[in-house]
Amino acid sequence: MYLLLACTISPGRGFGELEPVAFSATLDPGPARDLGNGEILTRQGYAVKLDNFVVELGDLELLELQGASGGATFDPANPPPGYGLCHGGHCHADDGSLVSYADIEAEMAGGNASFVPIVRLSPPAEVDLVAGSSTTLLPADPILPAASLSMLRLNSLSFRISGQVRREPADDFSSSFEVDLPMTSGFSTGLELELARGEDPVLNLTVALAPDGTLFDDLDFATISTDGLWKLDSLDAPGADTLLAALGSVEPTLNLERRSWSQP
Repeated sequence: MYLLLACTISPGRGFGELEPVAFSATLDPGPARDLGNGEILTRQGYAVKLDNFVVELGDLELLELQGASGGATFDPANPPPGYGLCHGGHCHADDGSLVSYADIEAEMAGGNASFVPIVRLSPPAEVDLVAGSSTTLLPADPILPAASLSMLRLNSLSFRISGQVRREPADDFSSSFEVDLPMTSGFSTGLELELARGEDPVLNLTVALAPDGTLFDDLDFATISTDGLWKLDSLDAPGADTLLAALGSVEPTLNLERRSWSQP
């Protein structure tokens, strides 16, 4: 048996190998919301112009669900009791919170199920989504063990936004805004990635954080602004829950290509 294993898996190669990861972060309003001149049209008719949108990031992780004892699978179209309206990678819980698909899956798995990072990468400490950012992330150890990865998580610590907003079409409303809040929920999305014998082991992964122009749709700026300024620096300030919920529904996008060790 040991001779067979030695022939099947090359020394030091494990069950997979992660190539340098291409990572980008930018705000992408989309053609339906892009008014030009850097302005974004919201569903309530506001034109939002951002000076900056800085997100402080933690690690980027690929995770495996471990310790599962149940066989139930999560279906966003038919969420379990206690959850409803599933979209954008999250469900609305009965207590009003947003819970990610992955966390609901772990809850349904029962026992001491939890998501354990198999791969951990270090993106830039800060990215400005207005200016845009792209870089290459180098794994500390590209050799990967056998695993069944089911979630990508981009941890976040805080975000800062500043800019101006006016009514579209123009009327007598205009305001500046300044936002500086912690953000501990991060950005996550599900994936299906098997690291096992028989699968192409070399992984080429591209990850993008690209919120769109719907991010400010549920904010009524005329209601939450005071004397021409919306200043958001505490979690109980008007509009904080709305903006955090919108950010919490943003999923990173990823593209994965696999090849064998023998392919160039």
